[in-house]
Amino acid sequence: MKKLVSNIFAISILLAGQINSQQISSGSPEWPVDMFFNKTSFPDKPNYYSGEMLSEINEPTIGEELNGKGEVAFRRIKATNDESVFAVETIF
Repeated sequence: MKKLVSNIFAISILLAGQINSQQISSGSPEWPVDMFFNKTSFPDKPNYYSGEMLSEINEPTIGEELNGKGEVAFRRIKATNDESVFAVETIF
C-alpha cells in the first residue's frame, strides 16, 4: 500500500485544501483525495487512476481498508494552475 500512496503523490492525484469533516463537492480537487482516503467506497475510481495506479484498480483503497476505523486528515501543501498536492495523515 505504501507504493500506491507514493504513486498518488507522484502523479499528483493529491489535490487541494485543508479537509477534516468539511463538505466536499464532487468535481472539486479535494473529492478524489477524500474518496481514496476517507470513504468506504470509491465509485468510478478507474476514471481517477492513472499510471502505475491502474495496476491497482481491483485493490481496495485506503478508505476501503480502514472501513471507518481511524481518522484521516489532509491539507494542501502545494497548488499551481495545473496541480495540487496534499499531505495525508492517518490516525488509528
